[in-house]
Amino acid sequence: MKTLQTFATLIFALGSTILIAQDSSFNFEVASVKPSGPAPATRNGDAMRLIGGPGSPDPEHLRYSRASMLRLLATSFLIQADQIAGPDWVKTEDGPDRFDIAANVPAGATREQMAAMMLNLLKERFHLAWHVEKKDFDVFELVVARNGSKLKAAEIPGTLPELPEGPLNINRGSDGFPILPAGSTMGEGATADGHGSMYLGLQALNGFQFVPPLGSRMPGMGLTRFTLRNVTIKQLIGFALRYMDSSHVMDRTGLTGNYDVKVAFGTGTRPGASTDDASEPSPDVLNAFEKQLGLKFQKARAPLDVIVVDRIDKVPTDN
Repeated sequence: MKTLQTFATLIFALGSTILIAQDSSFNFEVASVKPSGPAPATRNGDAMRLIGGPGSPDPEHLRYSRASMLRLLATSFLIQADQIAGPDWVKTEDGPDRFDIAANVPAGATREQMAAMMLNLLKERFHLAWHVEKKDFDVFELVVARNGSKLKAAEIPGTLPELPEGPLNINRGSDGFPILPAGSTMGEGATADGHGSMYLGLQALNGFQFVPPLGSRMPGMGLTRFTLRNVTIKQLIGFALRYMDSSHVMDRTGLTGNYDVKVAFGTGTRPGASTDDASEPSPDVLNAFEKQLGLKFQKARAPLDVIVVDRIDKVPTDN
């Protein structure tokens, strides 16, 4: 398995340019692709499901159920849905064309390497062909606020061990913020009514293009206090995007360290809807970052790469 150091044309889309992996050696060990067929007649029967893959408790097995081509393309190119153009059926999350994928991922693969594997799978099984164009987008630039950054350097720099993602009871300090268990890297504290404690591993913050869900934000939970440990600015952006309407944030902070972060905001508050009052009990994520972390989101326009699908089959070739 190649490492990222030898992955010369890594897929990456945090900035304005997509570097597309053309290395055909990045492949799933075994992969099955088939149309999903009619949705089950249940309440959530048409919902897409993703189980496993790098960063999950089952990193060597990837399972998509009822995935749209839009989702698969966004995953393959590590970009947002609005950066994909092509046939109408490709540009929707809600169309009838869905696919089930079961794949074995080589041990130790990263999300970026898995994306390259998915791209090669789409090329092989759907005969995907594309070209890249530039388009101006509304974006946010994350900059250091006027009075300077309030971030604190991580007490334990370097990579911490991972715990399985999922609910975990965590204690809170006198300030209401989660006290993280040994080895954990992110804690989501209690909401204003005392509910909602859980734990998420650091991998939940990596590859921010996987969150938020296409065209939506994380569900609102009221005022929530978060503790994050040993995170980079890229990971902090990935965290913020879970609670923002925007899909595009450019890092303009110039900060390159790892940080321990505490931040509280109203996860049910629409970003931009709150006031600049520092005493506001439930600021949105934009105001919270500026007041509490010394980092400001400012609106801008920027040219981003768009993947234009020139050719893609609706039915994959046989397994």
